[in-house]
Amino acid sequence: FSSLIQVGITLSKHLTEEEDLDLTNIEGSTAKAESSETGPPSNRRILIERPGDGVVTLGLYKRLILSLAGQVYVEHRTMPGWSGSLPFYAFKCQDHGTVVDYPHGYDQRLDCPRCYRERDFLRILTG
Repeated sequence: FSSLIQVGITLSKHLTEEEDLDLTNIEGSTAKAESSETGPPSNRRILIERPGDGVVTLGLYKRLILSLAGQVYVEHRTMPGWSGSLPFYAFKCQDHGTVVDYPHGYDQRLDCPRCYRERDFLRILTG
């Protein structure tokens, strides 16, 4: 365990601010890693795509936190109609890969927006 902490400390010292954020909607997304041709593994990032809304880029440090903790903080945002801001997290959905959403409900659970839309669609079809 101490070696993982040491790796995290070492990475945080060597990484610069490499997270480029462009979040304008909370709709579902899919994730893909940039190809290894773009540079060494330390420079690869995960791009979480959003149709028509740009991407959220997770750098090496945030990917490490995502793999260890299962979720990683992205930023605070205020959506239209909200009275305050909420934290947005990237996390892995079993069906849709890495997605971004905010905590829901009293227990602060993270729900995949795409899974939620699919459940609503099935609910409408079945009546």
